Amino acid sequence: MRRKNVVLIDEENKRLFVREMDCFALRMQAEGWSVHVVGELRLMTGTVVRCSPPFGKGGRYYTAAHCVMDSPPFFADCNGRDYPVIKRGNVVEKSNLVPYGWWCWFQDCVNKYDYAVIDVGNKGDPPQLVLSLGSADGHLAGYAPVPDYKDNPIGRQVTYTSYDYFDLALKKITTKIIGRGRAWATGPNNQLYQFEVYYAYDPEQILAKPGYSGSNVYVL
Repeated sequence: MRRKNVVLIDEENKRLFVREMDCFALRMQAEGWSVHVVGELRLMTGTVVRCSPPFGKGGRYYTAAHCVMDSPPFFADCNGRDYPVIKRGNVVEKSNLVPYGWWCWFQDCVNKYDYAVIDVGNKGDPPQLVLSLGSADGHLAGYAPVPDYKDNPIGRQVTYTSYDYFDLALKKITTKIIGRGRAWATGPNNQLYQFEVYYAYDPEQILAKPGYSGSNVYVL
C-alpha cells in the first residue's frame, strides 16, 4: 500500500515523486534515490467535458477513459479551426478504471490502461500512448499505452498536441519518456486511482495541465 505523500514511484530507476518533503522522502534521498517535489497528482481533465482533441480514423478516435465518464462523451473537435469546438460522440470501447481503496488488499487495483475509443474526432494516425495524469506543478506527466502498442518507449522522445483551456490555444509538446512507475492520481469526485504509467519529468517545461487529458501521444 502507498504512503500518502508519494504520488509516483519508479523502483527500477530509484526515482520518487512526492507532494512535499517528509521524513520518508528524506530517508529515501539519503539512500541514493532521486526525490522530486511536484505536488498532487491528478487526472488532467479540468472537467469531464474539457479534454484535448482525439485523433484517429475510420470511426476510431482515441482519448482517455476518464474523459468519457459522462454519457454521451464530449470531445474537442479542432479540424480546420484555431480553437476546438466541444461536440458529442459515442463510446466504441474503453478501459474500465478501478478506483483505489481498502478493497485493493483483496484485488488488483492497478490500472494499466486509460484509453477510450469514440466514433468521432480529428483525422490523424492512432496514437501509441494517451496522456492520463499530471502533477500540480505541471512538470510531471504520466502516459498510458493503447492496447495495440507493445514496444518500450523509455528513453525515446514523444510528441503530442494538447488544448490549453487557460491560454485558449493549442500547445505542441515534445519531451522524453524517462521511466515507468506506479502512480496515484486523484480523479473526478476526488476519487483516487492507481496507475502503472510511462512518465516524463521536465522542470523546465509544462507537460500537463487540466484539460491535457486524452492528448494523443506519438513515439518518435
